[in-house]
Amino acid sequence: MAAGDIIRSVETVVEQQLGKTTTAITKGLVLVYDTDGLNTAGADAPGPHYMAYEDHAAPTAGQTEFSAVKRGWVVFAKAAGAAVTPNAYVKSDANGKIVDFIPGTDLAEEIVGYSDKDGAASAATEVKVFLGGR
Repeated sequence: MAAGDIIRSVETVVEQQLGKTTTAITKGLVLVYDTDGLNTAGADAPGPHYMAYEDHAAPTAGQTEFSAVKRGWVVFAKAAGAAVTPNAYVKSDANGKIVDFIPGTDLAEEIVGYSDKDGAASAATEVKVFLGGR
C-alpha cells in the first residue's frame, strides 16, 4: 500500500472535485476547500477534509477536476518523524500530512479521521486512516 490508496471499498466515497486555481495536488495528502477549490490542507485546517486520490498537475490557468476521497479507509502520507497513535483521532500538519490530534489543545473541526489499530511508527511514511470518521 502507498499514500493515496483506498484500503477498503465498502463505505468509500470518491468524488470529482475542482482544484484551487493554478494549484498542483499530490496524491495521498489531506485536502480542504480554499477560496475556489481543493488545496493541500495546512496545520489546524478545519474540514470537511478529503484525500487526493490522484496527482493533479497545476493548470496554467483556471481549475480542473480530479478525484478525491471524501470518506473511507485510505492510506495518507504521514509527517516525518512523528509517530501516530493507534485507534486515535488524527489531523493535518502544515504540509497536508497526518499527525496525532491532541485533545484539549486541538479543535474538533480539525479532525481528519482516526488511525487504524496499528497506527504508525515515527520512521513510517504512511498511515492507514478512516477519513471522515468522528
